[in-house]
Amino acid sequence: MKDALTELGLNIVEMTDESATLDGGDVLFTGREFFVGLSKRTNQRGAEILADTFKDYAVSMVPVQGCLHLKSFCSMAGPDLIAIGSSEAAQKALKVFEKLKDHMLIPVSNQEKVKVDGALTCCSVLFSKNNNI
Repeated sequence: MKDALTELGLNIVEMTDESATLDGGDVLFTGREFFVGLSKRTNQRGAEILADTFKDYAVSMVPVQGCLHLKSFCSMAGPDLIAIGSSEAAQKALKVFEKLKDHMLIPVSNQEKVKVDGALTCCSVLFSKNNNI
């Protein structure tokens, strides 16, 4: 993956602190700020490194319990649009997202994807590409 991203000319930041963990499934970027799920795969130190790396953006930490990671129940669905599941974990996290006045939140059912260990993030790939790519 690193080689493919490098070939596209994208900047790559590597975490060197071995105590830090940060799973991509726990990082939700709205275009203006980051939400980082604190889960079995992401710890506070990983979220702190992300915040230190992207100092121009606010970083909010979201406790994740009862599911794999943050994007198990939410995903960006378009500019200023967040799709969020109806599970108990999603509803707890919704309280964090409610501070987003400029984003539309759309509740969606995720029950069928969960049956095959899938999540909202499994259904989306968001990529901002440069016109030169």
